[in-house]
Amino acid sequence: MPKFYLGVVTHKEARDVKTTEYFWCLPLDASIGDVVLLYCPRVASDTKHGVFAEAVVTSEPKRVCDLNRYCSGYGAYGVKYFHVKIDIVRRFEAHILAADMKNDRLLSTSAVIRKNFQGTTFELEEPQYKRILVIGSRKAERANESRIAGKPE
Repeated sequence: MPKFYLGVVTHKEARDVKTTEYFWCLPLDASIGDVVLLYCPRVASDTKHGVFAEAVVTSEPKRVCDLNRYCSGYGAYGVKYFHVKIDIVRRFEAHILAADMKNDRLLSTSAVIRKNFQGTTFELEEPQYKRILVIGSRKAERANESRIAGKPE
């Protein structure tokens, strides 16, 4: 059973639609196959903020790895993060915004929402992960219906 994370991304490279391979910083107990939803805060991009992609972990974190230097300084409450490779497997046409999640009964009580996305990596419970995907699907359907009807989104 994979673990699910939400990663707060400010790097432009990760948001570039041509990028498919990237890295992230996760706890040592992360595994290949774990899932990371990538979220861009409004402060990093006014036009491209929200959950914009889904990635899968493709390498195990290692306690000793030169690339861990990219993760130094991240982590709170004694949790350390370690470098892992991720493959971006899906990009969401309709980004899932913070407001979408704050207005959802299930998600509004989660740590990531309560802390207002203050941090880099948050572990999600499977129902929270699935709920974010449902919100994204509904937003994409509404955008598609508006496009077909010729209405602005």
